[in-house]
Amino acid sequence: MNRAVRHLPVLMMALMLLMTAACGGNEPSIPRPDDHRGTTTSTDTTGGSTSTGSDTTGSSSDTTAVPVTIHIIASCAEGYMGQTLQLQATTTGTQQAVAWKSTNARVASVDAQGLVQLNNIITDGTASIIAAVQGVSDTITVTNHCWRVAAHDGTRWVVPATYFTLHAGDRLTVNVVDADTLPITTDAFNASACQWRVSSRSMAVSQLIADSVAPSEAQSWNLYYQLTDSVPAGTSFSIIARLGPAAASLPCAITP
Repeated sequence: MNRAVRHLPVLMMALMLLMTAACGGNEPSIPRPDDHRGTTTSTDTTGGSTSTGSDTTGSSSDTTAVPVTIHIIASCAEGYMGQTLQLQATTTGTQQAVAWKSTNARVASVDAQGLVQLNNIITDGTASIIAAVQGVSDTITVTNHCWRVAAHDGTRWVVPATYFTLHAGDRLTVNVVDADTLPITTDAFNASACQWRVSSRSMAVSQLIADSVAPSEAQSWNLYYQLTDSVPAGTSFSIIARLGPAAASLPCAITP
């Protein structure tokens, strides 16, 4: 009896070993450092990026493209034929050069730097100037005003249908006028910048002071020509004014 009691712990240990073997002998699973079982996946919505097990806040770069825009800047969008207008174009989102184009080059043409030339016309006209870059564009309408050479008959300014008649010894007063035959003010058109000439150099016509102004028209510019007494009747000539590519003339005839 005592011997059986002494061997009881040994028997109990043997019984436990037998039971372990019957269960397959598996040991409890111990997680390793590289074992991801039991971890969670997190999503960081900052900047639209997604990460697993880490926070990428502040690590993403903003690749949003700056939109391409263009805008025309003009200090003035109208003038008189022969004058020039300088246009500027500001852009964003691009470093490419701006391309300029006119929809009516007969009225106004434009070069690669946005310099608009108001060309020779017989009536007032308009043209659309387009600045474009990378598929976007901006447009501005420029107005070209016609001017003509008129003579003063002592009462008013006249643009004759045929000839302006004079006598030998007369003084001829000429000016540039608009479509309504009104003198163009000097702040809008500097007539002294025109190149004036007489069509017939053989005539006895002498040019006097070229910058005189009539008291009644202090804001306009008048040019005086003095005809000599020896100009024969029946002589015809023209007073021509030219500004850049634009020109106008005043036909004149000497009567007895």
